Amino acid sequence: MGKARFYGYSMVLLLLGLLSLTTIDWVNQAFFKARFSYPAPLIPEWSLPAKEYTVEDLLPYAMRAVEQTYGRSAIGPINQGDKILVIAAQSQDKIAWEAMKTAMLKKGAAQADLITYDQLPRIGRNPGWTEPHPDPQVRNFGRALRYGKDGYLEWERLIVNEPGADIGQRNMSAWLLLNWTRSDPNTTKPDPNLWKQYDKIYALDAGPFARRYLAPKWKAYWLYERPQDLLFPYNSFPADVWKLIDDKVYGYIQGGVAEIRHTDPEGTDISVVLNEAQSMLFAAEEKNPGHHFMLPRPPYFADKFEGVIAGTSNHWGFFPLLKLYFKDARIYKVEGGGKFGEKFKEYIKKYENIQWPGYRVPGFFFVTEDALGTNPKGGRPYWRLVNGTGTVYPNVDERNRSGVIHFGIGLECERSAVGDEACMKWAADNRMPFTHAPHVHIQFSTIQYKMRETAQWITMVDKGWVTTNDDPEVRALAAKYGSPEEVLKYEWIPIKPTINYPGSWEDYQQDPWKYVELEAAGRISRVSPWSVASIVIFWMLLALIWWLMYRSYRKFKTASLGI
Repeated sequence: MGKARFYGYSMVLLLLGLLSLTTIDWVNQAFFKARFSYPAPLIPEWSLPAKEYTVEDLLPYAMRAVEQTYGRSAIGPINQGDKILVIAAQSQDKIAWEAMKTAMLKKGAAQADLITYDQLPRIGRNPGWTEPHPDPQVRNFGRALRYGKDGYLEWERLIVNEPGADIGQRNMSAWLLLNWTRSDPNTTKPDPNLWKQYDKIYALDAGPFARRYLAPKWKAYWLYERPQDLLFPYNSFPADVWKLIDDKVYGYIQGGVAEIRHTDPEGTDISVVLNEAQSMLFAAEEKNPGHHFMLPRPPYFADKFEGVIAGTSNHWGFFPLLKLYFKDARIYKVEGGGKFGEKFKEYIKKYENIQWPGYRVPGFFFVTEDALGTNPKGGRPYWRLVNGTGTVYPNVDERNRSGVIHFGIGLECERSAVGDEACMKWAADNRMPFTHAPHVHIQFSTIQYKMRETAQWITMVDKGWVTTNDDPEVRALAAKYGSPEEVLKYEWIPIKPTINYPGSWEDYQQDPWKYVELEAAGRISRVSPWSVASIVIFWMLLALIWWLMYRSYRKFKTASLGI
């Protein structure tokens, strides 16, 4: 081989080697697709704890957030002259609030005020009144930070049974709202009319109670506690696309469902059979933006409603793998879950023979919601999970991503056949919970509906992917905002060892928080060892070819010199 040819081929080999480095992402994706049948992990940089932000940094994101008009946390539309009140946790970040307030004012609001839950009992009292509230639960509510590692503490949120416990201790935020909006001649109670001066009220937490107590002023949940909450692309997902996705999902439910199958690789396996009347009740369920009930809900039970729910996360955080077995929608057996599972066992036994008014069988722990998120840009709030938050639920945002299911366990007075108020009074008089308590999240569901008229099975969710995202009308509308693939793609996908990532499932199910910490630190490798090995082998092959070429070139050179 001559000199020119040797150097030319050497350059070609070098270029091939460099080119192989640029294909590592493709090789990595090919590896994951070959080894795992579930989507590979995706941890976006915006979701990780980051730098300090200024109001100017956050204002563009805040403007997008206040323009959002769809979903359970939609701030918009803001009307000219609106007076706005936000009720937040004590841990509300001042910079995040100033950015949101500025955006509201820029959109035309005349006033935007912030109060925290611990301030509610003091609103409307004499200006010089500074004495702390006598109830330590009120004084301390929202002050202690909550962390994702303590998922078992979700029990603390809704059910407390210490001596002297009252309804407020089970849902402190709801209790504070209730006291704030009810008349009481006692001067130590707040002015119940003060909130009525506002046109729109956004309240952190309190679930349906905010809607009830603050109606018709209540507009949406307040989720903008930290700067990262504003960076969340969930808040700026196109409202018309989101609504169309929801309409498509809801359309199948309205079409008449005869059977339901719901599975997940962590162990969830649910079977439901509905007769025609039950199917009609299921179809009549209230439409809830970005929060679709995929199973029938008590007190309307199906002919068959049994199976197991399995998961490692809830609204609060994480816990060892928990399995809840149920029949006729009622939990009868608990496996695993660490402290979270032990609490389940304790309270199931405590309430199993108690009859809630308006329900046909005794007990409290029924599967009351199987809610589907439908926003592709939702994700896990690592900044809350790791750094702590004053919000009641550090991990609540996880449920909002398309395809994530959150199960709510426990009966609802709001759905009682005797009426909400009568059931609530019974709960207060008997010191009983009045709304569903703990949750379980799962991320890779497959949900299938058998339609009553056609007997055809429709896959609603496929390994965590909401299939209505593939509907031609949805994709055509998404094209208004860019490539449909980019608009509809998921921003966040968690790690589940052996399901979508190398590792030990036994290790994960015992301590999922360890993996969440790695996700939050950005230390989860997106490059598989096999893809690295393939690149190394390719370079070794190139090196062998080069060495053979070099030997040929040396022989040629030696022969040409007559040596």
